[in-house]
Amino acid sequence: RFEIARQKNLEKIIESRELMKAAERLAQFGSWELNLQTLIIKCSEGASLILDSGHGETMFSSEKFLNKIHKEDALQIKAETTKALRSRVNSFRLNFRMPNKNGCVKYIVTQQIIKRNEQQQAICLTGFCQDITEHKKAEKELHARTDELRDLAAHLQNIREEERAAIAREIHDELGQQLTGLKMDMSWIMKKMST
Repeated sequence: RFEIARQKNLEKIIESRELMKAAERLAQFGSWELNLQTLIIKCSEGASLILDSGHGETMFSSEKFLNKIHKEDALQIKAETTKALRSRVNSFRLNFRMPNKNGCVKYIVTQQIIKRNEQQQAICLTGFCQDITEHKKAEKELHARTDELRDLAAHLQNIREEERAAIAREIHDELGQQLTGLKMDMSWIMKKMST
């Protein structure tokens, strides 16, 4: 009986892990853990793919990870992580770029949770990372389209103003000619009436 229950629990755990792996692939996210003593990162398969750890590695050094990140972002990650570890916060979020071998840039967001011991010393960072490259591309596209629409609206406004100015000139010229003609006619009529 115990063996049957144990086997069912084991099957549920395996099924849960497979569901988690499928969810990670579908949502393009992964989980990871950094031991602050050893500076070794353990990550799920999803995180391994996102972080380009190489050959499906699920364990690698934090130095190897930082070397893969855009240089400016690596400095920022070090600074913000150090600041968070020294403070009283329990979690923080980081965004960074990760260039790949093809020269393309992958945008990643990670939410980090700080685990502390009884003395409130940080001992571990755990978190989730997500590939937001498509979101960033859509955001850039939206900004580009917004700029194009703004330029088009400004262009249309200029055309309207030019048309108004042209119509005003035309009306002014037409009325001026008609008034001049009327004035000449009145002058001629006045001369005829006085003779």
